Amino acid sequence: MEIYAYHDGLANIYKSKQDSCFIKIMMTKIIRKVGSEMRKISLVLLVILCFGMSACVSTGKHNILQGEAGRYQQEVKLLGNKAVELTDMLKQSKSKIDSLLNEKSDLESEVQSLKSRLEDIQSSNAQLQDVINARDSEKDQIIAGLTSCKTDYEDQLAQKELEIQKQHNEINKLQKQIDDVLKEKEESIKNMEITYDNLMSNLKNEIQDGQIQITQLQDKLSVNIVEKIMFDTGKAEIKPEGKNVLSRVAAILKDLSGQQIRIEGHTDNVPIGKGLQKTYLSNWELSTARATNVVRYLVETHGLDPKAISATGYSEFHPVETNTTGEGKAKNRRIEIVVIPVDVDRVVKSKIYE
Repeated sequence: MEIYAYHDGLANIYKSKQDSCFIKIMMTKIIRKVGSEMRKISLVLLVILCFGMSACVSTGKHNILQGEAGRYQQEVKLLGNKAVELTDMLKQSKSKIDSLLNEKSDLESEVQSLKSRLEDIQSSNAQLQDVINARDSEKDQIIAGLTSCKTDYEDQLAQKELEIQKQHNEINKLQKQIDDVLKEKEESIKNMEITYDNLMSNLKNEIQDGQIQITQLQDKLSVNIVEKIMFDTGKAEIKPEGKNVLSRVAAILKDLSGQQIRIEGHTDNVPIGKGLQKTYLSNWELSTARATNVVRYLVETHGLDPKAISATGYSEFHPVETNTTGEGKAKNRRIEIVVIPVDVDRVVKSKIYE
């Protein structure tokens, strides 16, 4: 805006200069006209003088010439006054022109300074534009990178959601299997209670004589049969009385489903005599042999499922009473039939792999 103002100022100066030139031209014309009129007046005066000197001019014509001379004198006076006025105006215009020329020079200097500033600004603007372009390019790269990352994250999120859904389905599947197993366990406990009642009823006499002890703890059922009814001392062959008891137990256990039957052989802490060491080196072998013979009898004679029954020998290391008394040792020498539900974890894994 400053530059435009300075240009307007220069235009005004140029216009003033034109006005001054016009005044000069008009003054020149006026001066020439004044000079022409002065020559005419001089010529008229000269004619009048000549006529006067020759005394040949009439009185009427003399008066006419005098009137014209007076009129010309007035015009000359007026033109002189006008010339003075124009001279003053010319001086004033010249002074104004000089002032405007000085102002023009100052304005031209300022315009040059503004042009220099404009060039600097344009240069700075170009540099800023380069910076802006570089920032725009960097911004585009960042946006492109973020867009790519967003796409990757969205893909990963979608994959995770699929995995979560898959895991959720697996959890639901496992939960259903666990619910099924728990339901089976509840049924097993009920069946165990029925089995317990049946065993208590069928083995009532042996229980009363202290030869058999039956216990139930939720879904675990244990039948402890003392050695004297099952085996002779130091032997693993089942006695007829023992087979009779096992037959009655087998009739009840045979109808169980979803149960594990573990036959455990136990002894007291009395070492195997030297006469029996050729057959059973230690109580480990004796307890294991007794448990194995019971398993074979139940499977081969009474048809229990061999996949659901196992034999284990614990020797003297799982006593139920002290081994410091004869009574305690008699209770420790036993066969224990343990009935428990099939292991939940094993059932779940088995169903998963099916």
